[in-house]
Amino acid sequence: MNHLDIVRLTLSFRELNIPETFPEPRLERGWDKLDEMFTGPFFPSLSQVRVGIDAYFSKDRTAFNKKIFCESVTEQLKGRFPRLSTSDRISFTALCKKVGR
Repeated sequence: MNHLDIVRLTLSFRELNIPETFPEPRLERGWDKLDEMFTGPFFPSLSQVRVGIDAYFSKDRTAFNKKIFCESVTEQLKGRFPRLSTSDRISFTALCKKVGR
């Protein structure tokens, strides 16, 4: 795929009584393979990668800080893509969007 310019991955997440600091998730090892693939020779035209999490909050928990949760998730996503995060060739965005309450 010499002409793949932009990749956008969006994951949906439903909040289930977790702390807003969201300890390091046990993500599959596939993230590092994606990082390597996107920054390697397979996609020479790739200029932008966006990885997002849409966090759906089903109830309003006053003790739960959604902003801190999304900041934590965003930082962890960036950490899963070290090559993309430091690439001069590819613009990389990792973010968490609050959806619902």
